[in-house]
Amino acid sequence: MAKINAIRQGKKAKLVVGGPGVWEFAILRDEVEKNHIDYIFQGEADDVAPLLFEQIAEDSIDTSVFFNGYWTYDENFRKVMKKDRCSWHAASRSRPTRSSRRYPP
Repeated sequence: MAKINAIRQGKKAKLVVGGPGVWEFAILRDEVEKNHIDYIFQGEADDVAPLLFEQIAEDSIDTSVFFNGYWTYDENFRKVMKKDRCSWHAASRSRPTRSSRRYPP
């Protein structure tokens, strides 16, 4: 992370993190600041990554496509969405359903 941040020093480059381990930033919030992370993306991104990166570059994220916050669990182990300034999630995704698959007869 130090090497990445040294390279982007003085540039407009944004640091975006995502993937299976991104939930850890919900718990370790000081790591976000320490590592100078600009955006955290939680959830499937295959179909929205190009749009997300374009909107980040333009500094204009469309809240009808992405919502601000991250999924975590409360003290009763219920899944809840928490608002956060740098965490984003896709509001809707297009992914195939089981009924849309075509199998040979």
